Amino acid sequence: MTLAQIRHPEQITWVSAEHLPDVDETVLVTLLGDDEPVWLGFFDGTGWVDATTGGAFMGQVIAWAEMPRGFSPAAIHASHIEQLEAIGQQRLPIEELCQEHAL
Repeated sequence: MTLAQIRHPEQITWVSAEHLPDVDETVLVTLLGDDEPVWLGFFDGTGWVDATTGGAFMGQVIAWAEMPRGFSPAAIHASHIEQLEAIGQQRLPIEELCQEHAL
């Protein structure tokens, strides 16, 4: 299996902006009536801040979600190793898997 063949789905759970994230935690945000569906931002204790500009959002934040963990080849390969162990096959060192998948 190559990296191009690997799919790694993650679930994103949106939370109403009435419930705030931890202060200064970068999250995904959605603004009311904005053409862009998702922005990076954080709540600084007094208001919402655009993480890319450092300024306040021009619109009202209506929902936020924790950042996805993102793609991690090592985690994907570790998952495959666990699956192999579960069916009783010999564990391969992670270095061999990384070489096999040209990581």
